[in-house]
Amino acid sequence: MRAWRSSRRCSTSTRLACQRPKYLAGDFISFADLTHFPYTYYFMKTPHASVLDSYPHVKAWWESLVARPAAKKLSTYMVW
Repeated sequence: MRAWRSSRRCSTSTRLACQRPKYLAGDFISFADLTHFPYTYYFMKTPHASVLDSYPHVKAWWESLVARPAAKKLSTYMVW
């Protein structure tokens, strides 16, 4: 019984995770994403960047954001 409840909880959280929007405020990039870009960019340059491995949704958000051509162009102007 306990294992069944645990597996049900996992499947529910997985299903909910798949239904999340791609970006912070929905399916399109917004000011919320743009506001977090510089902070996350600099954080990813630190030795602590591996923390994002524990947060797959945040990591997926970041990877989809930096894959955009505009983000690549913007990152060339950011000084580390």
